[in-house]
Amino acid sequence: MVWSVGDIHGRMDLLKPLVDAIVADLATLDQRGLVLDFLENPSVGQKWCDYGGDATIRSYGLRVPDLKHKPEAWAHLSADLSHKLSSRQRAFLEDQELSVSVGDYFFVHAGARPGVVLERQAPEDLMWIRRSFLDSAEEFERVIVHGHTPTAEVHADRRRIGIDTKAYESGVLTALRLERTEREILQAVGPKGPAHLDGGPGEAGEIRLQRFRLGQVEQRVFAE
Repeated sequence: MVWSVGDIHGRMDLLKPLVDAIVADLATLDQRGLVLDFLENPSVGQKWCDYGGDATIRSYGLRVPDLKHKPEAWAHLSADLSHKLSSRQRAFLEDQELSVSVGDYFFVHAGARPGVVLERQAPEDLMWIRRSFLDSAEEFERVIVHGHTPTAEVHADRRRIGIDTKAYESGVLTALRLERTEREILQAVGPKGPAHLDGGPGEAGEIRLQRFRLGQVEQRVFAE
């Protein structure tokens, strides 16, 4: 049995009750790539903050630049964040795998390039691919479980399961539970919008959990 959590984007108010609900089973969280990308390439900072990165920045006692159009402002912030990261935190981020295969499922942030076997996928595609993966009908040797491209509802078909439900804006954070042939969705539903990115007002009493099952994929059997 495996749990996979969709893109968090700073919504700690949703993450906490979701993890509390599944901690007895197993929780897998991935927020690796965006932090490392910002440290290596500060120019991605503004885009990152549009998707919840500002909450991560504030968690280190830093603030988003007032002059967001100034590249040097993001360069300074990147350097400050690098200084704030402990060696243990940096090692944790750098040691995370870009993908994990379990049974008939392949867990990854963005997706995979059609026509390339999963074990030979390029790191850039695993982190950032979008339309060429989503628009293709070509199946892979495993079902791809991914985030990166937000949708209003969980997407599931024979080739992929998309679980990024745009938590930073929609207030819905999704987790997927896989056990044998069963697939179950658990969602934490809370306030909408970036005002709640740092777990702000109304944590207690305003977050509810909801569960539902996804249809089984024929001829796909999850191996424990």
